[in-house]
Amino acid sequence: MLFLGVLVLSSGATATPNEAGDSSWQGLPSDTLETRPDTLRLPPADTTEVPRADTLGIPPVTLELPAVDSTAADAEAAPPRPPSTGPPVGFLAPPPGLSPDSLKPARRAAFEAKDLLREVPGSFTYDLGGFGWPHGWTPDGQPPEAVRLTLSDVPFNDLITGRPRFDLLMLPLLEPLSVTSGRLSAATTVQAHFRDLEAPEPLTELQYMTGGTGLQSITALHTQERDLSLPGAREEGRLSVLFGYGGHAADNEYRNARLERMRQTLGRVRLAQRTWSLELRNLHNRRSRGAHGGVVPARYPARGKRGAFRCCLAMEGTRRTTSTVTRAWSGCGRRWAACAWRSARGRWSCATCTIAARAAPTVA
Repeated sequence: MLFLGVLVLSSGATATPNEAGDSSWQGLPSDTLETRPDTLRLPPADTTEVPRADTLGIPPVTLELPAVDSTAADAEAAPPRPPSTGPPVGFLAPPPGLSPDSLKPARRAAFEAKDLLREVPGSFTYDLGGFGWPHGWTPDGQPPEAVRLTLSDVPFNDLITGRPRFDLLMLPLLEPLSVTSGRLSAATTVQAHFRDLEAPEPLTELQYMTGGTGLQSITALHTQERDLSLPGAREEGRLSVLFGYGGHAADNEYRNARLERMRQTLGRVRLAQRTWSLELRNLHNRRSRGAHGGVVPARYPARGKRGAFRCCLAMEGTRRTTSTVTRAWSGCGRRWAACAWRSARGRWSCATCTIAARAAPTVA
């Protein structure tokens, strides 16, 4: 409580006569002397003066402070929860192996995986010439069936023949390829791994390539990251979303080797906490190309007569989808990971032939 008052000070001077009562001043007439006050003595204290009351009428001022919420004060004063100790679990890293080059494929002038693998010492490349064709690669004179391919620790081979599907990889979205042995019960395994992009701000990459055989290729990548708080989590997590697209076409050397259309899409969602991480990924390939030949009918379908084939165009289409779920966590002082995947493949082929019937022989 605050009190406000006014203090009034008063002052005064009094004159007292000479104590001796002498009205003369060293023989001078008394009427010529001026009576002056004695300034050498202090006046007696005025004990009759009563302190004056405050007559201004100013009311007392009362300050009211807002009530303090003890619950909010305790919450603000409470120390933050300590974060979990130890390094974050993260995601699966590229496995160790022999890499022909440390540069990422996006920084290389390479159209397909065979252009990178041929730099490995002792390599032999089965180059079929056209872009998008199922080329092969083997090291040290091994047979083609001795080589396998993994994509981020997931087998990426043909579901029927088992051969590596180098032609379905999205090179600009991969880390450098590496070669190892003893995986997937194969003598040699080529390891491909998607890039681990850490972009605090949205990132977009575009790559365009063209070639002498009518090749037109474009690959796009976009990724974003955001902080995410899960219910019951001790600290914020990190959410990462990535989308990739690839479109390719090529005339190649002749019509039956033409890459009519090739589309690739990649979607990946990652959620990272300090003690666990989760990754969802889906890769889809759709392609139609020439088949170098086809099923040639033995007889003319309408009249049952043999004819001469003038032109026969064969097309082959492939659709493949690979979905992957990967979970990593830490426990018992170790880091654990579990991965589940599913691949589905569809294939179709057709042939279009132009037949000219043979003319009947004439008798002269």
